[in-house]
Amino acid sequence: MQVAGLLKQVKARGLDAKVLARCTPATRLVFENPYSARWHSGEALVDFSEATVAVAGPAEFEALNFDMAHASFGPILKPMVQVALAITGRSPATVLGRMPSSIEQALRNVKCVWTSSDKNGGTLSFTYPCPIQPDTEHAWRGALRFVAELSGQPVRVDTCELRDGNSLHFKVSW
Repeated sequence: MQVAGLLKQVKARGLDAKVLARCTPATRLVFENPYSARWHSGEALVDFSEATVAVAGPAEFEALNFDMAHASFGPILKPMVQVALAITGRSPATVLGRMPSSIEQALRNVKCVWTSSDKNGGTLSFTYPCPIQPDTEHAWRGALRFVAELSGQPVRVDTCELRDGNSLHFKVSW
């Protein structure tokens, strides 16, 4: 779903030919046939993401990921999150606390951990099985904008740190 969603957003912006031209043949095959397998290589996603940032820039990559999350995951997650928010209160912590299980369903072998520091923030961490580029941060910033939309409150990224070449840690607050 993520592969198809990203490709849809790149196409909507008229960037697909330029982005795919920068990708490896294996990545092009994945993105030209997003439903050819249940799971696709994380390396293909990294390659496509790097190509998209090279063509469109970090800010547009963040916007593209927000639009992808909204269009691809919104119809599935929004009803579930609304129930959780009604029970536990309208806070980004409610949504962030459910991100690890959602991420593990969407991204194979990517570990997500939410650690609350207080009622107004915490740290969201993503650990990949392979090296990632610093620009991966912008994909997650787009996803965090979607979290804010779901919770009805702005979520601020206070810091983002890339550790050990494969792990991103976002300190967030609201």
